[in-house]
Amino acid sequence: MGGVYNVTPAIGIRLGWDHYGAATSNIQTVGVTQNYNANVYPLGATFKF
Repeated sequence: MGGVYNVTPAIGIRLGWDHYGAATSNIQTVGVTQNYNANVYPLGATFKF
């Protein structure tokens, strides 16, 4: 998910958001799960020429 904003007709900026999540279970200990979550915010620029 994200968006683009054109500062000028030749220059733009991009900002995004990505969420990653995973759940794992331990085979040795039944019923135990661990949740891993991460948020990533990429920022970039575009140059049109």
